[in-house]
Amino acid sequence: MVTDSPQWRQLSGNAVKAFMVLISKYNGKNNGVLALPRSELRKFGFGANGVVVAKAIAELEDAGFVITTRPGGCVLGAALYAITTEPIDSSPKHDWEAQHAPMHSWRKTDRTDPVQRPAPIQCKAKRSGNRPGTESVPKGRETVTRPRTVPVHFFKSTKAEP
Repeated sequence: MVTDSPQWRQLSGNAVKAFMVLISKYNGKNNGVLALPRSELRKFGFGANGVVVAKAIAELEDAGFVITTRPGGCVLGAALYAITTEPIDSSPKHDWEAQHAPMHSWRKTDRTDPVQRPAPIQCKAKRSGNRPGTESVPKGRETVTRPRTVPVHFFKSTKAEP
């Protein structure tokens, strides 16, 4: 049983929580296309910090409970995962073939050899600085961007009219 294994007992609380979220999304036909969107993770107490989730997933991969079927990124969208306690289902969203039996990778791992992961995809950096015609103005504890104002002076002409 999964929960009796030493790999399970060594997982952090965040890794167990991430696994529970993934397993709750499994419907018997979608293993391999399970995602962990941040909007849903906030409901489970993860907050907006993607680093915590990435560490939890890395821990699950190292322990053999989860595999990444499609890496995520700026253009690709959310990463997709499969739980190894169930067979992987075929899908056009990933390149894995359907399996008839679970992988049970957690039975074969010894947490000393971490999974080799590809380098994360770097998103195009957002342009820094203000948009043309705007300026940053302190407002309380935060800085807001507002349109620049140009002083306009109305004055009477001193020239005599003909």
